[in-house]
Amino acid sequence: MADFVKVAHPDPSFREAAEKTCIEIGTVVEKLNTNVELCDSLQNLLNSQEVLNNLDPETRRVAELFMFDFEISGIHLNEKLRKEAVALHVKLLDLNNEFLMGSHLPNRIAKSALPEHIHRFFGQEGSFIQIGGLHADCPDDLVREVAYRIFLYPNASLLACLEDLLNYRYQLAKLVGYASYGHRALKGTMAKTPETVMKFLQLLTDKLSDRVPKDFEMMKDMKSKLNPHNADLMPWDHPYFSGVLRAESNNC
Repeated sequence: MADFVKVAHPDPSFREAAEKTCIEIGTVVEKLNTNVELCDSLQNLLNSQEVLNNLDPETRRVAELFMFDFEISGIHLNEKLRKEAVALHVKLLDLNNEFLMGSHLPNRIAKSALPEHIHRFFGQEGSFIQIGGLHADCPDDLVREVAYRIFLYPNASLLACLEDLLNYRYQLAKLVGYASYGHRALKGTMAKTPETVMKFLQLLTDKLSDRVPKDFEMMKDMKSKLNPHNADLMPWDHPYFSGVLRAESNNC
């Protein structure tokens, strides 16, 4: 609930309180995930066949998942390194939140920098235009271009946050015994390893290599029909014209 409130509530004070709640809960969880006494108790339970026989499948699976959380959180480390792992987890909670919140903040530009006839498509604040999305479904090419260029304009502080996030993830993964954060994150999933993911993505790329140029050609033809004076397909055009083509196909 707090995760939802921190991004969806209209009142900034509620969002701030929810953000603090998420961080505090996350900190408690990470401390519990490195609690040796809890881990030993759970391990004793899982080692007892008599106890396991009395557990329903769902409860047994939950116990196994809790043990998995202990393992990937560094329960095998000595006390000093466990505290270091918790500190890294807490730092990552802060950085994750900072990056996610920052990614959804609008960028702004002076009204005078944009043609007046497109101002109405965006939010306005005094002498500035606020652009908080890509407007990918807008039929106006210029609106899509402006939104794409401004909303995705590089943000130095957000890039620094991302660098820190990746660095701390790598430090945590190495500390608890993994080759990379990807190896840690994928353990226990269907994919299991980053190598499996890369093989899947490469296979997908190979399978789509013939279809993608055809789709782009169809989008280019559609743009030529709708805007013959500006027929080149641009990065901000793909979502819009793929949607137009889908709608046309469904109507046939």
